[in-house]
Amino acid sequence: MINQHRKELFYGFAIVVVVGLVSFGLAVWSGGDAERSNPLSSEESFTRFEDEGEMRAFVAETGGSANYRQRVTTSAFTQDVAFESGVAGESSGSQPSRHSRTNVQVRGVQEPDVVKTDGESIFYTRNQYGSMNLTVLDAFPLDDLNVSTTLQGGDNLFLDNDTLVILEDSRVRGFDVSTPSQPETMWSQSFNGSIVSARLQHGDLFFITRDRVDYDSPCPIHPVGNTVIPCNQIYHPRDPVNAETTYSIVKADLGSGRIVDATSFLGSRSNTVVSVSEDNIYVTYEERTPRYERLKDFLEGAANDLLDDSTRRRLERLSEYNISDRAKEVELETIIDDWQTRLNEDARLEVENELESLRRNWTKRNMRRYQSTGIARISVDSLEVEAQGRVPGSLNDQFSLDEREGTVRVATTVDPSFGRADSENDVYTLSVDSLTQQGNVTGMGVNERIYSVRFLDDKGYVVTFRRVDPFHVLDLSDPENPSLEGELKLPGFSSYLHPLGNNTVLGVGEEDGEVKAVVFNVSDPSNPVVKDSYILDESWSAIRNTHHAFLHDERHDVFFLPARQGGYVFSYRDGLSIEKAVSMKDVERAVYIDDYLYVLGLEEVVVLDEETWDRVASLNLGELSDRIIDYPVEPIRRIE
Repeated sequence: MINQHRKELFYGFAIVVVVGLVSFGLAVWSGGDAERSNPLSSEESFTRFEDEGEMRAFVAETGGSANYRQRVTTSAFTQDVAFESGVAGESSGSQPSRHSRTNVQVRGVQEPDVVKTDGESIFYTRNQYGSMNLTVLDAFPLDDLNVSTTLQGGDNLFLDNDTLVILEDSRVRGFDVSTPSQPETMWSQSFNGSIVSARLQHGDLFFITRDRVDYDSPCPIHPVGNTVIPCNQIYHPRDPVNAETTYSIVKADLGSGRIVDATSFLGSRSNTVVSVSEDNIYVTYEERTPRYERLKDFLEGAANDLLDDSTRRRLERLSEYNISDRAKEVELETIIDDWQTRLNEDARLEVENELESLRRNWTKRNMRRYQSTGIARISVDSLEVEAQGRVPGSLNDQFSLDEREGTVRVATTVDPSFGRADSENDVYTLSVDSLTQQGNVTGMGVNERIYSVRFLDDKGYVVTFRRVDPFHVLDLSDPENPSLEGELKLPGFSSYLHPLGNNTVLGVGEEDGEVKAVVFNVSDPSNPVVKDSYILDESWSAIRNTHHAFLHDERHDVFFLPARQGGYVFSYRDGLSIEKAVSMKDVERAVYIDDYLYVLGLEEVVVLDEETWDRVASLNLGELSDRIIDYPVEPIRRIE
């Protein structure tokens, strides 16, 4: 019988060597450093199926073997200005001079959030007693502060002039809110998959959905209502992938909800990130190699000399079997069992130690080969899949991607969860046109993970963390030769980075379980320093979950942090100081209208005068209204 410790060691290796899919044939990584990819043109990387038979064969070969990590993050890209500021103008007394917008990454591309305002009304989705409900507030003029109406249901929102769009998991509703107290249903759409992200620009809504492949009937695809995407219009990578997921990008008219266009492609389900620039939609997902392939590569490569001839021959024959990867994995384990039972105790002990040493070194050399993220670029105008690329590692969140002047910048963590090698963090520069690699900076924050990223102009700021918070500054001015300029280590970590101007970057995160704000001075990129920091007596802030919870008011040189016990207005004019603390439970957001700050909690709204920071009004949100607005089913045209 095989030694139990040895069996656990080897089988454990087979089980936890779970990272990226070596697919698409775009690049080969050797050693611990990433080499330049061997680029393929966009025509070579993605293509369309000819018919249902071809798609059925493709998914039968590639689907169903992935291990899912269904984390979803969304983003838009940073351009010259990293946030959408408030709308300014002259006050007319009854009309506000300005109002805040949702914190986004690119001007002109709206992102959905649970709070929207047009400067007169506030639309606020609240989770009360496990139920999502939309509260409409008469907010300005301040004397009119009142709950106008409450709609049952809701989640994230878009607001454009008099049109309010409510997004839910698989349903979208459009309302006319020209009379905010009496929203009128304009249209409704039901999606067949889950909506993982959405954007609004130039009067068009873009929805990115995903659904599991139906292996019995993989096409045509019906992403929304009666919309049909035929088999010969579905994209897929030429090389096999774990194609268990169909991604669909749907374009709809804001005013009518009418579906204008749609496209679909196949990919992996794991760790989906969606990013939208003015011209492109990027969808990324982790790629995974079957356990059998990883273990086979290790045995035939690093451990080959340890095996006897009989075991080698059996492994070679196993590769030729026309059975599933899971069946091959079971058979491979049997082969290894048989090999080890033939060893005496001394030989078995020696093999254990040799395999452990080889595994450690092999893991280090192959980290970037087996963990990767696939990137698909879809044109906003044509909704065609125009390019596909690949980078080693996995993305932390939405800010890990950025597009600027023909270059995509991507920050990843390469985490060897299958071995004892240290994790490392990389930044890659890619051509927008082909998504092929231009340059890279690898090996940052050894044994750390990325917690936040911000790309601003030709600089990149990356925070990694395990025990301390290394703040890395990168020079990205030459995409073919990016470089690490400087770094700073300090306690805690920042989970969100935001530019404050004058060569300062704000980090919001935590230290020792408490909310922390820190201002970095990056005027000397080679020597970033902490200008000031502040630790709140709070254990949670909504900013940990979404950048939409952050509010920056440049007029008053303040920013707002929501927290569990209250909301905090911070001045950064002369270091960091609390300008105003508002005591209220479960603060979610804040918006400004004119020079009034509306602090929004689950049960209460508090209004501050930004000139004096006095409380000038408050409102108990009260009980939910019984009013329910029904939604019709909108007929949708077939896409030919």
